[in-house]
Amino acid sequence: MNPDFKSPGTDLSDYSEDFPSPQLLLQGGGNDILTEAGGNFEQRQEIAENLLGDVEWLTPCMGEVACPGADLHTNAGADRVRVYIDNVPTIHCFHSSCERVLAEANRELRSRTSRSERGRNVPRTAVGLGYLQAKVKNREINEKLYGWNQWFNQVVSKPLHPRFLYENSPTDIDQRLGDDRFLFLRLYNPNDLIWTGEIGDTGRKHFSTAGCLIGEKRLRHHHVSTCTFKPESQRRTTKNVLSRRFLVVESDELSIPQQTALLWALRSEWKLAAVVYSGSKSLHGWFRWSEQWNDPLVQKEIKARLKAYHCDASSLRATQPYRLPGVMRKSTLKMQSLVYYNAYYSYAKI
Repeated sequence: MNPDFKSPGTDLSDYSEDFPSPQLLLQGGGNDILTEAGGNFEQRQEIAENLLGDVEWLTPCMGEVACPGADLHTNAGADRVRVYIDNVPTIHCFHSSCERVLAEANRELRSRTSRSERGRNVPRTAVGLGYLQAKVKNREINEKLYGWNQWFNQVVSKPLHPRFLYENSPTDIDQRLGDDRFLFLRLYNPNDLIWTGEIGDTGRKHFSTAGCLIGEKRLRHHHVSTCTFKPESQRRTTKNVLSRRFLVVESDELSIPQQTALLWALRSEWKLAAVVYSGSKSLHGWFRWSEQWNDPLVQKEIKARLKAYHCDASSLRATQPYRLPGVMRKSTLKMQSLVYYNAYYSYAKI
């Protein structure tokens, strides 16, 4: 035998450059063999179906299903996506508009698969678009939180004297006629049905239109609602709310000068209609309600921002009452006064 001869199949290292490089199987590529991830096809199929709904399985480990973010697709049709359960389970969609929602769906699919194969209980409920969007919003909030904290620290590090608000009020408060109560109520539409009273007060007598209260000058209460109510309402409840009018920003943790600086800084982004001194240790900034704030996901972000700014997030409750200006606070014997007013943001113009 020729000693220089090399039998095929024994050593091909000398010929390695003559062969094309091997093509690696893409993760979630649809091969029908589960690798080191373990588990079994039936178990993984059940997890995918519980999560995503009816899956049309084309192979034991690859199927088609409606995209969890189909409602976000910018072009009609092509709402079916591929789901792979081999290796790392993966849902794949060609649309970019649903990218972040799909990323959350993939996290959920992989989490459930991992939990199942470790012998732990797995949720059997499907996830809808609303659930996934809420998860995306939570992740966005966490990503933004550091920036909000940095901004807040910069703002409150330069406190302002509360007289700054008074002196820079767009509507000259020195020129106002009558008392603060009725000037303040002019921020509402005259036909708005609002609640006034003491905390816990209920009954038809506590509901009146802003125009009627102004015209009759019969307001004697300390609190007012930030929302309007449906006709014939007798209780300050969520089901009776007709529309949101204002978001109040207030804090019991910050000093008055720090609150002044914060409200003034927020004025550059939100519409500051009025600032009321509570007669105690806080300023109440009344910001005109924005239509986009009606979205529950946007409210999640506002709530997180308020907490980052050390403000009371309960102001996002539509029925939360707040103190009226022009009334003496019984507990401190100090006046609840109007220190800033912007008539441009009045709903009377609607």
